[in-house]
Amino acid sequence: MCDSLPKYFNHKNNGFTLLEVLVALAIFAVLSLAGWKVFDSLIKVRERNQIYTEQLSALQSTYTLMLRDFSQASARPARPSRLAEPAFIVNDQEITFTRMGAFDPTLRSTSSLERISYRDDAAQHRLTRTSYRQPDQARSQTAPLSVVLTDISNFTGQALEPAP
Repeated sequence: MCDSLPKYFNHKNNGFTLLEVLVALAIFAVLSLAGWKVFDSLIKVRERNQIYTEQLSALQSTYTLMLRDFSQASARPARPSRLAEPAFIVNDQEITFTRMGAFDPTLRSTSSLERISYRDDAAQHRLTRTSYRQPDQARSQTAPLSVVLTDISNFTGQALEPAP
């Protein structure tokens, strides 16, 4: 009775041939390589997006800070010595002006004026902000310097003069 069954029902040939195993391994290797390439490109895109997000966040915070400073700018000159400084000083790599509305949480300062200076530190590729809390006093101390933006290539200041 066993001789009348077709050959493929023979119990002696239950395994895979070497050729079938090699073909399956080759297919698995190709699929694994394709999956690795997709995963690798996703990781690279994520890293690039994280860098762009950090740069955009730094730009937005700098823009917000400058917008706040310039919106509170005052046409009042500063008088740190016998000679008064103009209300606005603009040159190629620096903008200096007086602003109002400065808040002192310690309530030590009586003036709400502040002398702000944005400067392009070209040697270190950064934009810095200096703030003098008392613009009418002699500047014997160095003002606190804060780096507001890094990795900049160029900063240029321009201003329009009012018509006479």
